Amino acid sequence: MQPGVVMPMARRVEKQPPIFELDFANIVGSCNGLICLKIVKDYLLSTLMLWNPAIRALRMIPSPAVVGAQKGLFLIGFGFSPIVSDYKIVIVWLVDYPFPGIHVEMYSLASGSWKEVVVVEEHEILERIHLKSDCVTANGAMFWHGAKGDADMIVSFDMATEVFTLIPLPVLSNPNLCFRLAVYEKKLAMLVKRGLLENSKSVVMWVMDKGDEAGSNGERWSWTEKCNTTFPCEVDPLRIWKHGIVCNVIEYGKSRIALFNVDSSEFNMLVVHDSYECFDYVESLVPLGGKKLNATFM
Repeated sequence: MQPGVVMPMARRVEKQPPIFELDFANIVGSCNGLICLKIVKDYLLSTLMLWNPAIRALRMIPSPAVVGAQKGLFLIGFGFSPIVSDYKIVIVWLVDYPFPGIHVEMYSLASGSWKEVVVVEEHEILERIHLKSDCVTANGAMFWHGAKGDADMIVSFDMATEVFTLIPLPVLSNPNLCFRLAVYEKKLAMLVKRGLLENSKSVVMWVMDKGDEAGSNGERWSWTEKCNTTFPCEVDPLRIWKHGIVCNVIEYGKSRIALFNVDSSEFNMLVVHDSYECFDYVESLVPLGGKKLNATFM
């Protein structure tokens, strides 16, 4: 492997939210300068909050309505809908009682409240769906890697129309490939690599657009292979940043973060801390407004 170029940080963001006694925090997502955090306390209770580090503003999110026996495993998404000009938090609960299925609630920053998303019409396509990834958002929609039995697909949720759609994957040469969802130029993308027991130095990036392949709601989609790259070492693609693929590099038993430029094929090593989470962030003055409400759920 050629010596990597250490890329200096233009400016480090080390502002911490004004919260105390946090045992564990997860970044749900980042959008237009707002960061959605899930704070877990004592591994029993958790709180959702929105944080704008640039203006040092924090907004605690009230509890969703799902309580007690209705609750099960859940996934959270955070994003912005340009159609309704509103930031949304969506929780998809995987419910086992009284029948297997999902329960969806959506929080609106504009209204400051939760609402249940009725999924009766989509019940058939979502029945026994298994969501296998964290959420990514692009152009007002949330996306998850989903599966039904042995069939994999993309599960899409439009934050404006509140409609779920199943989108077929691109045709892959090997059905056992591992992939991660990402966003490239405001479009959904897939970073695909071989399985753990195979040569995992090769990464292929696919980008989704309108096209010929029909989704569950009749819309047409297409996948384009943007790049196919073999790295000098084993990598785990994490996400896309501008025109680069952010990777976890495994070399000589050690892990580092690297940035691969899709256009120039440059491969630059980055200096990071031992423990990290990787997400997009751009400073903004987006206000959070409203009451600051303390609430927990779990």
